[in-house]
Amino acid sequence: MWSSDNISVASVILANGKLIVLTENAHIYVVEANPEEYKELVVTKSIEARKHFWTAPVLCKGLLFVRNDRGTLLCIDLR
Repeated sequence: MWSSDNISVASVILANGKLIVLTENAHIYVVEANPEEYKELVVTKSIEARKHFWTAPVLCKGLLFVRNDRGTLLCIDLR
């Protein structure tokens, strides 16, 4: 329905009416799940430099788990 110039390759999950987007360059976007328009709610800088993130993030009880291409698992508290 829409696209963003900021996001090319990414994994996406839906949680509580919001899309949580993890780009391969380790940026996290929280986007309103609205087919009519693209509306960013939160944008983070790269959470870990010089690594690629290709797996889908996992959200559990407000904690976002992400894994990079070297197998390192990170936990980000979104509460």
